[in-house]
Order: sequence, then C-alpha cells, then structure tokens
Amino acid sequence: MENTKKDNKKSKGTFEEKLESLDNIIIQMENDELDLEDSIKKYEEAVKLINECEKIIDKAEGKVKKIIEDNENIMYQLFE
Repeated sequence: MENTKKDNKKSKGTFEEKLESLDNIIIQMENDELDLEDSIKKYEEAVKLINECEKIIDKAEGKVKKIIEDNENIMYQLFE
C-alpha cells in the first residue's frame, strides 16, 4: 500500500501529475495486481483525480476565454 501514499501526494500536484497517477491506477487495475477492496479504493481515488482534473481544465478554459475576449477588445479598438 506504499503506492497509495505516493498517489495521494500526487493528487495534490499539477495536472500532469494527476494524469500520471491516473495512468498508474489504470495499470494496476488492468494487471490484476489488486484485490477487490483495493480495486474499489483505487477506483474512488481515480474518480477524485478525474474531478480534480476537470476543475483544472475548466479553470484553464476560463483563462483562455478571458485572453481571447481581451484580445478581441484590443483588436476592435485598433480598427476603430
């Protein structure tokens, strides 16, 4: 269960680290390395990571939209 502690630390990290943790969970589950109880725990952890990734993506999307809106305003002002 040492991997669980590493995975929990990574879940607090960057988007890329969260994806890496998800990859590791998928590999463990596909390789039948886990019993049923551990599989359920890993599944719960994966769902949590997916939700965290979605939040990061939503936040990044908002930033990109803001940049586009700001640039549209600048371009509009240049051509007035």
